[in-house]
Amino acid sequence: MDHQSLFRDSIYRGVLDEWNKWQQLSADKGFETAELPDPSRIPRIIDVMHEVSHGHEEGRHVNATVCYATQRSTDPKTDLIQTFTRPFTLESRTIVKLAPAFDYRTSAFLVEPDSNNRESLLLWGAVHSAGPRFPFFTLDKPSEYSSAPMNALYCRALSPGHLEFTCGVDHIASIKSNGLAPRSASPFFPGALPDHIVKCLEKEPSHVYSSLINSYIQSLMLLFYEASKGHGSTFIIVPDSERESALSMATIDHGFTTAFKMEQLLRDCSKPTTNEHVLSALADRRELANRLGFIARHSFVDGAVLLTSYLEPIAFGAILRPPSDDGMPPLKVVTGPNQSNPGGQPWDVWRAGTRHTSAVKFIRALQRAIGFVVSEDGPVRGFAKESDSKILCWPDCRDSVIRRFAC
Repeated sequence: MDHQSLFRDSIYRGVLDEWNKWQQLSADKGFETAELPDPSRIPRIIDVMHEVSHGHEEGRHVNATVCYATQRSTDPKTDLIQTFTRPFTLESRTIVKLAPAFDYRTSAFLVEPDSNNRESLLLWGAVHSAGPRFPFFTLDKPSEYSSAPMNALYCRALSPGHLEFTCGVDHIASIKSNGLAPRSASPFFPGALPDHIVKCLEKEPSHVYSSLINSYIQSLMLLFYEASKGHGSTFIIVPDSERESALSMATIDHGFTTAFKMEQLLRDCSKPTTNEHVLSALADRRELANRLGFIARHSFVDGAVLLTSYLEPIAFGAILRPPSDDGMPPLKVVTGPNQSNPGGQPWDVWRAGTRHTSAVKFIRALQRAIGFVVSEDGPVRGFAKESDSKILCWPDCRDSVIRRFAC
């Protein structure tokens, strides 16, 4: 490396290796692949964004996203690209200065190699970018309304020392505490957490998998993202047949009286997008996203948010009061299966805090309910009941592969 590197070479190589693994996985599954403009410039991007992650502007911490894509490779029809009249040399101080004008969750700075200097890159514009938390704002096929390069490398500065790398909306790796964390295997995989979602929906599995499950998972991702803006929250998803039992085990001061029509919106968003219905499809997805955001903000109030199996809100600020464990068999909490691991490893819920233990005990007292505990800028943990003596835990549902290889 010609510039002064902040990390060991193995970190830079690791990010490139994870990118290459993702491209190979995409090719194996028959999806479009992409090449990086110049892989040798990746260390510079990582170093700059690491410095950005520690930056402050006007007393506030800075978050930012960069997308590694050349002007030549971007679609000229894209109407949401802002091209800078005069490109900037990519430096952390420039991003820190510009970052307050751009929401890092939904936009990205565009960078490309500087043809006049083999060590530097140019910051040449910005683009609306549907990140991993915003899958609803992407379409399932390209159109004149597509906005961001979907197969480019994105790097997000999330918190001091914490960088996230994605290929479009798909998570591929993170750098945390100076170490590389490869993408986590998806719990949203047939035979894993979706099977419990299907049980909670109380519908035929084949019907749900074919028409609804991907929109449902994307809805959960957006719900978690919005909830992570608070100070931690709990969501309990309750099947219709157990609603009364769930309500009897909670103290509820705040209920919802208006129907949000979430089931119909979920089904509308599950329909294939045709060219003549692009705008209506985007409108449906944005409306669903708006309602999920509204529901998620109620999780900022102390207590749990209770939802129906179709994510219709029942109550917020609910104090969970599960029955005593007296007479029940000893409870084990173990990891659930995911895309690459059968699970079954012990998971110590008692060390995770009161929010987790309350959710687990509440889930245990029902049959098909599912619980999620969202940490502020941290993991999202999912819980489902396997038996009276065993609860399955998925320690992080946040970084799941949800667009291509889940269900």
